[in-house]
Amino acid sequence: ERKKVLEMQEQLHDLKKECDVLKEANQNLVSSAFDLEREREWRQRENTLKVQIAQLEATLKSDLGEKGSIIDRYSFERDAHEKLQT
Repeated sequence: ERKKVLEMQEQLHDLKKECDVLKEANQNLVSSAFDLEREREWRQRENTLKVQIAQLEATLKSDLGEKGSIIDRYSFERDAHEKLQT
């Protein structure tokens, strides 16, 4: 009878240890899943920002081209005006 109680106590102790190990493993798994989700969100955000940067660069390039055209036209008109003045 006493031996059986000791065996059951030992089994209970072993099961508690196993439960603790499983809890820790589960927590690590959950943390890992959250880390992967966070990484996925950051990659998605990074890709969104890359697209925005590309759009801004294209707009800037277009604006610079337009500015160059305006400066060229201004120079041409200024030169034409100076020729008329002389």
